[in-house]
Amino acid sequence: CTPEVKVITTDPRNNFDNSINLELPSKENNAYDWTSVEYNVNSSNLPYATTIRAPFAQVTNGPLGAFLENPDVQPQDGWELIAYELGFDENNVAVTYSVGHVYFVLYNKHTGIMRVFVAGNQQTPYQGANISISMNDKISKIYSSVLSNASDLFALDKFEPEPKQNAVIPYRNDPELWYFADFQMSYDPCTCLYESGILIYL
Repeated sequence: CTPEVKVITTDPRNNFDNSINLELPSKENNAYDWTSVEYNVNSSNLPYATTIRAPFAQVTNGPLGAFLENPDVQPQDGWELIAYELGFDENNVAVTYSVGHVYFVLYNKHTGIMRVFVAGNQQTPYQGANISISMNDKISKIYSSVLSNASDLFALDKFEPEPKQNAVIPYRNDPELWYFADFQMSYDPCTCLYESGILIYL
């Protein structure tokens, strides 16, 4: 992307002084430090909790146990914040609309991994949960091929019309335990040329 336009980093270190967004300065990350041990939450799916332990610090959450030894979450490791919803606005003020699941999405600019974290599920006797990602065709019918790993191999002059990736994970049956899934993004030099969006469903 054009360097003078797309200088964006969400680095929360130094009291968010490292956070820069030259394209949309009003959208700089100035409130959410995903590297902290605990997050403030405001969610109808977490009615008895005002805070929640970060997924990298949940000792009782078996599937996330690897993060206790190696958090792999720091900006210097390549992680950038893509989206989040914890029930607070960009000024850290509680929102008035209803928030169900809390979530945040990171992207590693070195490995191309998009990592999705979701919490706040109701207690239900399920065995598995599914996190899926797909392109938002309500924004545009023309989008980049960042999800082309979702399909079989195809020639460079072909295009996957409705790519979708799924990850099935154990159902934790505890609203304060995080789910997570990693998705491998593909490189597409045309990503900056098209307005597109990714939908994430749990």
